Amino acid sequence: PAKPQRKLGHRELLRQTRAKAKKVGEETLVRFRADLIAKYHNIVRAWRRALDPAGRMVLSLGDLSKSCNRLGFTGNLRALFKRLDVDMNGFTTFEELDVRSARVLASFKYWCEINFGSMRYAMLSLTKYALAQRMDPRATWTDPPQMTAEQRRQEAAAMSEGEILDKQRLQEESQAYTEGGPSAYKFTGLPTLSPVVFGKALRGFGWTRDYKELFQFLDVHCAGAIPVAASLFLELWEPAEWLLD
Repeated sequence: PAKPQRKLGHRELLRQTRAKAKKVGEETLVRFRADLIAKYHNIVRAWRRALDPAGRMVLSLGDLSKSCNRLGFTGNLRALFKRLDVDMNGFTTFEELDVRSARVLASFKYWCEINFGSMRYAMLSLTKYALAQRMDPRATWTDPPQMTAEQRRQEAAAMSEGEILDKQRLQEESQAYTEGGPSAYKFTGLPTLSPVVFGKALRGFGWTRDYKELFQFLDVHCAGAIPVAASLFLELWEPAEWLLD
């Protein structure tokens, strides 16, 4: 005679239910990331264009649901959000979606703040340096900038005293660029940076890491050029400390 099936205890049933939910979450996340990369080529661009154009770098379940509806993604959203919300605080962050890209952005933000004082001033300095190099045919891209990092930080602080650079304004400018495209934000008298010029300007200030992937992350519209506004979302972001480990 066939052996009677053993009834599962409460703990075993709970364990199996959780394991099944975890598997669904993992599979949904794989599909979700694949969809984002197929449409936007990298997760940073997808996050900024489709998930978080306001640049808050966090999403609630409601935010994620609205974004997925616009994208046409039909996976299990609750399972996806539960998988992403690792610390279970009711929100998911960019680093929970793509930790490797988050490390690249965090290292760039940290470098800019150490060397320039702020992201805005960093991009202004890179752009002005690139412009000066173009205008002086005798200059080479290996000529070091005149100011020290401390002097640049002091100038950035002095510059910010004359402007109301509150979070609301920064978020509005960043969102205008993200949603409106390159033509929505123009900084008078300053050009945009191409990948090559961006890389040379970075090296001129001492950046030693790869710049090509970083440029792709900042070039949210895949336009092949970035203005000052391209990095404003990083000004607002407070990355987790462990991203710099």
